[in-house]
Amino acid sequence: MTARTTAGGLTHAQHLIWAGQQLFEDRPLYNMSLAFRIEGPVDVDVFRAAFEFLVSTTDVLRTVVESADGEPRRVVLETIDPALEVVDLSGRNGAAEVAETLVQERSTEPFDLGDRLFRSGLVKLAADDHVWWISQHHLITDGWAIANLYARMESLYRAAATGTLDAVETAPDFEFYVDFEERFRQSDAFTEARAHWDQVVDADAEPISFYGAGPSPSTTTRTDRVTRRLGRRRSEALADLAAARAGSSLLGGMARFVVLAAAVFAVLSRIDGRRDLTILTPAANRPSRRFKSTVGLFVEVLPLRIRLDDDETFASLMDKLATETQALLLNARPGSSSAAANRSSSVLLNVIDAGFGPFNGWPMSSTWVHPGHGDPDHSLRLQVHDFDGVGDLTLHFDLARDVFDEERETRLLRHVDLVLDAMLADPATRIADVDLLADDERRAIAAVNDTDADLPFRTVVEGFRRQVVERPTALAVVDGDRALTYRELADDAAALAHRLEEAGGARPTVAIGLPRSADLVVAMLATLEAGGAYVPVEPSVPADRARFLLDDARVDVLVTGPGGLTPLGGVPTVEVGSPGPVTGPDGSPARRAPAPNDLAYVLYTSGSTGTPKGVMVDHGALANYVAWAADRYARGAPTSFPFHTSFGFDLTVTSLFVPLVSGGEVVVYPEHLGADLSVLDVFADDRVDVVKLTPSHLAIVDDDLLATTRIRTLILGGEDLATSLAARVHRASGGRLEILNEYGPTEATVG
Repeated sequence: MTARTTAGGLTHAQHLIWAGQQLFEDRPLYNMSLAFRIEGPVDVDVFRAAFEFLVSTTDVLRTVVESADGEPRRVVLETIDPALEVVDLSGRNGAAEVAETLVQERSTEPFDLGDRLFRSGLVKLAADDHVWWISQHHLITDGWAIANLYARMESLYRAAATGTLDAVETAPDFEFYVDFEERFRQSDAFTEARAHWDQVVDADAEPISFYGAGPSPSTTTRTDRVTRRLGRRRSEALADLAAARAGSSLLGGMARFVVLAAAVFAVLSRIDGRRDLTILTPAANRPSRRFKSTVGLFVEVLPLRIRLDDDETFASLMDKLATETQALLLNARPGSSSAAANRSSSVLLNVIDAGFGPFNGWPMSSTWVHPGHGDPDHSLRLQVHDFDGVGDLTLHFDLARDVFDEERETRLLRHVDLVLDAMLADPATRIADVDLLADDERRAIAAVNDTDADLPFRTVVEGFRRQVVERPTALAVVDGDRALTYRELADDAAALAHRLEEAGGARPTVAIGLPRSADLVVAMLATLEAGGAYVPVEPSVPADRARFLLDDARVDVLVTGPGGLTPLGGVPTVEVGSPGPVTGPDGSPARRAPAPNDLAYVLYTSGSTGTPKGVMVDHGALANYVAWAADRYARGAPTSFPFHTSFGFDLTVTSLFVPLVSGGEVVVYPEHLGADLSVLDVFADDRVDVVKLTPSHLAIVDDDLLATTRIRTLILGGEDLATSLAARVHRASGGRLEILNEYGPTEATVG
């Protein structure tokens, strides 16, 4: 039996990786595999001896991780079978391709953490052509560690070839770092570093959206790696830009990172639209010479957060990044990383400064083998390196499959190229000025924005009048025991329109201070028939707000009535009768029909963040929206809506006008005393086809009320619609209710 030494707990970084692996035990999330193609006559026996010595003297290669009661512990074995897989493909056709397939297969095999955390092999392609590959679990390695391991193996091969292995100096054990971290985590310096990261981490940040797609809540871990060379011209230009910045404020390696990070932040800001952005980046965390030469996992993945200004240039962004990167490195202390930090961004940038030289004097080229899986919280992991020192940077784009389809992948790569080229050409360029559109995208945008359409009516008044002609005896408004047909509603509105013109002049601005009622619908149509614009003034608003609204909107006349707004001095007032209809001289239409450019209504904001602001919407915009909504929601048939929400809330515009231009009914639900729970009456009655409401309204509707027979569509607006609420309603209604999210600012005409 192999002797075992229990070394204790995992380091903080190891524990985070172990926890992530437990969620997907059968997937190679954290396999790190490199293949080194050596153009030389490698002696297999010498190589095997060197590799056995490497394993026996490197504690992390003899480390396994066992779990007891859900807690992991490191176990360092005194000995472990190196299990070097030697394959001879010399003389075989397509040997290189066969070797590539073999290495890929070995690199995607999940590790049994309690058995071993590495596997390796040597493939002979020809007498002077070999591939050494090694796959390790991230629990025992990082980019710098792989470079250390390669360098040590190369020196051990030379020693084995000369029979001097016994004279090779022993490499430092990872165990020393484990003890160091444990002591450091008890220090004041660690407390200060953690406080810094608690301030930086934005736990509420939404994942970056890549052209409308972000991480899904699924357990998809599949990723595709797209590998590209930056090209010598770009690589040299980037090196020159980094050198120029390093000469003023930064060390060379950090300067290159800052330049690349600037490009990443610039791309993300342009395609996502946010200014406050966070990416993740691994910090080497090797402050001493001893740690720099130790094989093992040292990196701490930390957030880098930047706020971009509207006029940000690449140069100014690099200045910000220089400051924040210095702060990151200063606070990148053992144990700094956290699960919260890892979830604070869906993008990771890893700029690796490590590299590999010749093997025993023979030329060597390396390949980083992708295991096909990655952290499900990350949509994009960009790995940048020049492992072989050829002066041409390699970029690995590891893209989450559930985020990037072929089109998004193509867009991202092209946008990275465009941003990089703009930055390298002139760092003083404003990021917002970089043109990212291709000709086909420009044409597509032009097509999407070509919104000219033949509307069925130029104004809602025209649409309503058509229904009066086509459906004169159909019910238009139902308010308890009172019901108005289309002809009756038109006659009452026309009569009131004459009175409004008499009191307020031509094209009056009319404040409507009525409670929810058939009279309010009459007053609204009468105002539009008179060529005027209405201003909702809820009867319940305080007198000072009512006075402000009337003065600010320069109201010409106030319409009120039973239960309505108390008349205010200085403003002509017209009262409507209730419950009987308003009568006029002859019931004829108003003398002037409104035009598309005429003002239709003014809705005021609450003023909670300052002075209330009036949003002015003209007839053209209103007709455009209502025609679209009628087509989408009424679908060419008479459709009824409830009038159950505030008249001063633009969400209600849909409920009033769509039925009146489609031949349906407006069913009025008067306000309740205290909290307005009219929405419950709407679902209990189940006498309309479509309900427009807020998510807050919908949330108070019990599941049993959602088993409706007539209500078929719910239109949500005014607030964010949570997926959980939509899912509950969908389940409760047996999937019968159509749920539509129509969320938009008042300035955009409802939706």
